[in-house]
Amino acid sequence: MSAHEHAGQSTTSDQPVSQPGPFTAQGTAAPPRGLNPLQRDYLLKPLEARRVRTLRGMNHLEAFDIRRWLTRIFGFGGWSLETLGLDLVRENPTKTAQGRDAWAVLYRAQVRLTVRDPYGNTLTAFDDAAAGDAILPGLGDAHDMAMKTALSQAVKRCAVNLGDQFGLSLYNGGGHFFNDGDGNRLVWPMVQATMDVHGMAQDVEDRDIQGEQEAA
Repeated sequence: MSAHEHAGQSTTSDQPVSQPGPFTAQGTAAPPRGLNPLQRDYLLKPLEARRVRTLRGMNHLEAFDIRRWLTRIFGFGGWSLETLGLDLVRENPTKTAQGRDAWAVLYRAQVRLTVRDPYGNTLTAFDDAAAGDAILPGLGDAHDMAMKTALSQAVKRCAVNLGDQFGLSLYNGGGHFFNDGDGNRLVWPMVQATMDVHGMAQDVEDRDIQGEQEAA
């Protein structure tokens, strides 16, 4: 039996078992969907200060850290990236700060971040764009660095819509830091609670079905 069958029956599925309901028009249990409680708890936690980096006076999260936490929270295969556009804006010869010949390259990237729940359902998708430049002696190296910078910045801008674990709290004046009761250095969260939209939809549909059954 699968986890999609009615509550009260045994299951051999490795997938988390959902709460009963809602039901389809045919009376069978609808497939479960949505984040599990552990994922919600992680997303609502304050950002750890040790993850924050500072560059030219601006607090930010590294691109590798964003990818690491996407995998930690949503799992392998629980998220994906799509490059919607990668355009060369400018390429021209220049000089490095030391006076050496170099290339200045600028790219614009647009990406889409898609996040799925533990059951494989698409939860949401975010599109965003960013520019990235590089000045390096080698033309190939300059192109490579500019492309990677543009793509990484675009990914970070998409991920910030997932809340504080992905840098949202740093947009609040660079973040307000505090120590909790255990001595951990944290960033004051911008998102402290969310409504369980999927749970609310299930409750409404369950009540509708119950009313129809009572009327019959």
